[in-house]
Amino acid sequence: MNGNENQIYLTDQDRMQDMLGCEKHLLSVYSTFLPETTDAQLRKIFTDNMTECAQDQLCVFDAMGQQGWQQVKQAQANEVATLRGKFNDLKNKMQ
Repeated sequence: MNGNENQIYLTDQDRMQDMLGCEKHLLSVYSTFLPETTDAQLRKIFTDNMTECAQDQLCVFDAMGQQGWQQVKQAQANEVATLRGKFNDLKNKMQ
């Protein structure tokens, strides 16, 4: 026995999926703490970090898509228009 029987090897896809999950989790954490912060400098740090995480998440997502590891359904134009209308209505009601 060489002692390697119980080792787990991650594929590139596994690593990328883990990275994607981590970035999404960080976005969730920042979106939770940002509204709870009143200090201007800390808010800027959270905002900057959240923006960077969103950019990183998109890069990982796009790289996974190029490998065929993330399947995205293309929305129909009428579906996008319907959702845009619903969100605009909601936005107008909140103003």
